[in-house]
Amino acid sequence: MKNLIKEILLLATVLVLSLNQISAQNTLQAKEIIQNSLNKISENYPTQTQLLDFFYRETIQENNEYVQLSEATGEIAYSASNTPLHTGKAIQAYQVGDYYNTSFIGSRWHNTLTQPEDQANIKEVRYSNAHFKHDIGQQITGGPLGLTAYDKVKYPSFFFDAVHQKNKTPQTNKNYHFELKGVENLNGHTVYKIDFQPEKIDKNHANFEGTIYVEKNSLALVRLEYVALTQNTQYLAGEEGFLHPRHQVTLEYALNKAKWTLSFIRVQDEVVWQDAKTKTQIASYITTSELWVQGVNTKEVSILAGAHLLPNTLQSSLYDVQKSYGAAMWEDLEKSGKYPSLNEKARKDLEKNANMVLDTQFSLQPEFQSKSQKAAR
Repeated sequence: MKNLIKEILLLATVLVLSLNQISAQNTLQAKEIIQNSLNKISENYPTQTQLLDFFYRETIQENNEYVQLSEATGEIAYSASNTPLHTGKAIQAYQVGDYYNTSFIGSRWHNTLTQPEDQANIKEVRYSNAHFKHDIGQQITGGPLGLTAYDKVKYPSFFFDAVHQKNKTPQTNKNYHFELKGVENLNGHTVYKIDFQPEKIDKNHANFEGTIYVEKNSLALVRLEYVALTQNTQYLAGEEGFLHPRHQVTLEYALNKAKWTLSFIRVQDEVVWQDAKTKTQIASYITTSELWVQGVNTKEVSILAGAHLLPNTLQSSLYDVQKSYGAAMWEDLEKSGKYPSLNEKARKDLEKNANMVLDTQFSLQPEFQSKSQKAAR
């Protein structure tokens, strides 16, 4: 009996050692894959400015009820992925145009910046009236340029180690644990699936965990999913407190003429507003911003011009864009199926708040109207 117990313990020890060895090998392999992917950024992604046709949508929920919707179409003059970021100019641009710099809803929680020379031209815009029950001055990203700050290929130092200023190549972040979870199919491509998480939580820095997908043949980073591991720190504003329990990002790239280009970005944040003393919750907010890239032109890109350029700030609001409402265009776009339709809960919540029908019946900003109201004009 004693010999049997010894054999079982020996087998268990061998199994643990084997699993540890496999895990260590997967970690080394994962880091090697990611580093090779970083080394090949200039090969796999555009090295010149692109013109991106986009569709943009943002929603705000208050206490799990949709209270605001904004949508826009247009084009972005998007500089190359290997263009060095001039941080000083980027900060200066935000200081000039960022009117909602102190807003808790949609603030720059993770110090994200974008290229000052990038431009967004809004072709069409529509938005619902706002139906907040609490007057807190809610704002979210307000346009496509704010979302592009989460492009980790264009701005790798936001997540990877920022030593690229010396040798032009970002390095795998030593503060994170990476592990190869296997190989799978993603949108018709064979990809490495690599999970990551911080080696330890540092309350003074943003800590993320998620999954990186690297295309096996090109070693291009083609998808990134992550959430912030916040400590639910309370941000105080007088007698009010704000918690930021969720920050979630999804980022995708698509193959376009032998180069991987930005395809989709979603950023979702949750903020809880409460009494700082009693911890009594006043309201909770979920903001979601999404950007779909429909077309890419790399041959002829000129500086965008016109009356509807959106300022390059993370908080520029679509409400600042004054354009006539083209109902036919929006109706055709919705029928085309190029982008996901607005979910039914959002539609019903907004219709209930406004006591109106939402199916493409937006009016000139900032109101939207019912069919009967439109017929009466």
